[in-house]
Amino acid sequence: MTEKNNGFLRFLLTKNHTGLVYIIGLIVSWLYFLIYSVIQGGGYARILFFGNGEDALMDFYNSCRDAAQGIGVYAERHVIYPPLANLYYRFCGAFISDDYLDTNFEQRLQFSSTLSNLMIFIVSAIIAAAILVVLVYCYTDGSKIHRTAIAISSVISFPYIFLLERGNCLTIVVVLLCFFVFCYNSDNKAISEHDSVELALAAGFKHYPAVMGFLLIIENRWKQPISTTRYGLIAIFAPFVFYGGCYGVKLWINNLIHFSDSKASVVTFTGTTDVTGAFKAMGIQISFIVPAVICIIAAFVLKKNHRKHIALFVTMLTIPGSGGVYSYIFLIIPLLMMFNEEIINIYDYLYLAVIMAMFMPYVLPLHFENGYLSINYAVSGLVVLALFLLITLDLIYSLFKRFRSKSIIAVIPLVFCFFAPSRSVSADSTVIANHTLAPKLQGVSSETVVVISFAIVFISVAVVTLGVLAVQYARSNKKKYRGDAHADSNSRQHN
Repeated sequence: MTEKNNGFLRFLLTKNHTGLVYIIGLIVSWLYFLIYSVIQGGGYARILFFGNGEDALMDFYNSCRDAAQGIGVYAERHVIYPPLANLYYRFCGAFISDDYLDTNFEQRLQFSSTLSNLMIFIVSAIIAAAILVVLVYCYTDGSKIHRTAIAISSVISFPYIFLLERGNCLTIVVVLLCFFVFCYNSDNKAISEHDSVELALAAGFKHYPAVMGFLLIIENRWKQPISTTRYGLIAIFAPFVFYGGCYGVKLWINNLIHFSDSKASVVTFTGTTDVTGAFKAMGIQISFIVPAVICIIAAFVLKKNHRKHIALFVTMLTIPGSGGVYSYIFLIIPLLMMFNEEIINIYDYLYLAVIMAMFMPYVLPLHFENGYLSINYAVSGLVVLALFLLITLDLIYSLFKRFRSKSIIAVIPLVFCFFAPSRSVSADSTVIANHTLAPKLQGVSSETVVVISFAIVFISVAVVTLGVLAVQYARSNKKKYRGDAHADSNSRQHN
């Protein structure tokens, strides 16, 4: 029995099966979700979306309407998008009827569903998705079938589906970051300069992708951060010419501060990527700076390329107000790197299991007063918290291994000193407090629902992972047995 277990473990670690596990897991979860949706009927599939889909595409149409207001986008609507994003939405607004752009905010839903207004979103979404599929296909190693499956899976994952439903410009940002990450270490000067522009544009749309500039320092490309910073400043501040100049900059910064403060006070596990909010939901007060610094240090210390990128992307996710659950789409980039790795260990499978928990569509088959609860939404904060804890443990182990001394364990109490319980978190704060999808199930608390959801996700991921690997192992042994039998037959014929 021990030999069989050792053989299975050896099979598991001698070849990279992470891409196969991811594909099959995604297929199984979608089949389960679609079949259950058909059985339930009544628009059950809407639970994957924000507010059950009643506010569909409003990140796009609200922004088109806001961007058309000029300086009012910052003075009246208090938008936090950098002006480059507003210019993009202003361009898209040129294809939308003036009736919608001039309507008041409360009546905006009346015009967004008309076909003429929908066309510009549909076209832009198709272009962005097609570019992402091509980029993923070109970057992925393996057979054509494997590369095609991975490429298609990138746009049918839960974060991307949710992203399309919101109509957020992150569809453009993730493409820009793919260009940057896939090519930033090129020795070609023209390509390096082009990558600097792409990262600058990504930061111009959503300021927090600037965190990925640490990759240039990690790779000792000291000249490139200077040009990237120059392009970044131009991308962020030059478009303010169209939005009030210096006064617009002042309004934008004030909006960012107020928005970050409001998000920093969130105490929930659901519908968030904020690791500090998840800590606060457990009664632990912590500044977002602490996990951000730990993740940045991990990016410098960890050896595997995909783990460095996971650490930096989690740094982005820990910034208050950095985005909704669609922000997990950034993790497709380190996933692709993991799929291309030659050597994989058990810890890599732990990273894969946690990320898959957010990429696979799940649903809790229980009916609440106000509808169904998507497990993805319920555990979104827990997933980023689990990723952060994995990175922290990985960092501690790497430091311990690097210094070859048990004295490095002394850093552990220093890390956990930041996680001191805070009295500022009210005992009445529930895990899913004040959320539009807060479940109300008689006799079951919100905390219990989240724990059950989290357990279902990881049990399902574990079953899929072990099942796929067991089948592959059985096939491998079968081929080996046939090969040995064929060799014995040839040897007997020769004798």
